[in-house]
Amino acid sequence: MKRRLVAAAALVSLLAGCASLPTAGPVTPAKPEQDVQDPLAQLAAPPTKDADPQRLTEDFLRAAAAGTYDDFATARQYLTKEASQNWDPAREVNVTQDAIRVTYDQGKQISRLNGVRRLRIDQSGIGDSTQVGSRVGAQITFGKVDGQWRITSLPQGIMIPLDSFNTAYTKRNLYFVSTDAKVFVADPRWLPRQGLSTNLVKLLLGGPSPSLAPAVRTFIPKNTSLDDTVKADGAELSVKVSGGMRTLSSKDLGWARGQIERTLSGMTGSSRLNIVSSGTALPAGTDPDEQRYDADSLLGVREGAIVADAGGHARQLVSSQKTRPYKLVDPAMSPVGESPLVANDKESGLVWFRESGPIVAYQGKNLRRPSVDRRGWVWTGPADSAKVDVIDEAGQLHSVAARWLGETAVSKLALSLDGSRAVLLVNNKNGSEEAFVAVVHRDEKGMPTALVNPVRVASSIQSIRDAGWVDGTTVAVLAKADGASAPDIETEEAGSPATNLVGPVGAAAVLRGGPSQTVRVSDLLGRLFVKSGAGWKSVETKASSLNYPG
Repeated sequence: MKRRLVAAAALVSLLAGCASLPTAGPVTPAKPEQDVQDPLAQLAAPPTKDADPQRLTEDFLRAAAAGTYDDFATARQYLTKEASQNWDPAREVNVTQDAIRVTYDQGKQISRLNGVRRLRIDQSGIGDSTQVGSRVGAQITFGKVDGQWRITSLPQGIMIPLDSFNTAYTKRNLYFVSTDAKVFVADPRWLPRQGLSTNLVKLLLGGPSPSLAPAVRTFIPKNTSLDDTVKADGAELSVKVSGGMRTLSSKDLGWARGQIERTLSGMTGSSRLNIVSSGTALPAGTDPDEQRYDADSLLGVREGAIVADAGGHARQLVSSQKTRPYKLVDPAMSPVGESPLVANDKESGLVWFRESGPIVAYQGKNLRRPSVDRRGWVWTGPADSAKVDVIDEAGQLHSVAARWLGETAVSKLALSLDGSRAVLLVNNKNGSEEAFVAVVHRDEKGMPTALVNPVRVASSIQSIRDAGWVDGTTVAVLAKADGASAPDIETEEAGSPATNLVGPVGAAAVLRGGPSQTVRVSDLLGRLFVKSGAGWKSVETKASSLNYPG
């Protein structure tokens, strides 16, 4: 006989949302996010005497949902000794959108779990949302031990409904360093809220995610290990390690300390980080020579001139007299300075405005909007081709390999501010459109050599108009719509499912996001729209081809 039930673990209310991601900077006083008592733990209890397999399944799912708060000790009481020894609950986490459906087969003494996948997380906290909406299942078998039913076999990892997952887990950034040692780069991970600071440091010591590894490096030696839990004592946050950190040069130690500081940013009220290696407190090291972004000036074309507006103060970057030979669109410049400054001319190609005068640095009539990275490299290429070219600071042309693009056409390519990732709009030969985020592989000097490890984003949008960056790890993808309809916008962070927004009527382009991960778009009339609460704030600019540096 088969009976269907909804696991009680799936009925737990959403008690806490995901914590906001940390921003770059040292450990600073913030709202403490320390280890807390699990609200789910109040619903978890050891096995009830004489409980049948159906009741055992229900109670086990409750205990597994709260397992991160007691290292799954309660959940293991539902397992035989052998099953407990073989079970690794941290191997993977399968998050279901809604309730976990349980079908119990009394004849075979088997419980089958089924749900709609929302997210999969591996043991390093790396999220995978590419299979969202697919079915995920598991099978549990039972046997008797001393007259009591117990679980004899189950798959590695756990299944957990979204509301319980949001209570027990949070998303944070690990921080690594660009290959040219100029900026910190975020690597998002999902972790249990319990023991969060300690687990963050453990994952940081384990290195970057495989997909991001081609774009970053770490200054923390590979043989470094965490000797104790991370402790907060008043204004001091203590991290005790062993390994090679004490042998680092002052410069390298500064970068390594910066990685730990940024990873733990906002974790506690502590304002000072103390790193202890083999019983000795390490010096602070040399402050990293980090590039600083200056990327909040809104660029545009106004009466033929290229202008920039920062905080309501507009200034002219290139006069209409110098731009007179051209029909300019799509101005772009570096996010760390005003050079190089480029724009597309509708007739001749990409124009580079140098002190000595403008030159056509790349020829073509149908070029994609240029993107300028923090190194001053200008990314361009034909909008009807998969060819990706970059122009270095000296004006030399280089090709960036992206074999996975095949015979598609890349209509848009935009870089994240740190230059480690690129979002691409791809038009396939069959007429379909897709958006991808790829990692930028660079050599030690910062030269881009390839776009690798592509991941499709916003897969539910079938007809795409534009895409851009909200912050260093989150993209926004704008759907096409007729002029009278509000278009859909999907935002998607690395390792997380997409979130849907309703955009403003007439939105035509995605601009780089503002402070606090704010979505910004523009229309063809020169209006800037900034997401504000449940609506959009509109700003008249009197300019066209709006863009932010980068």
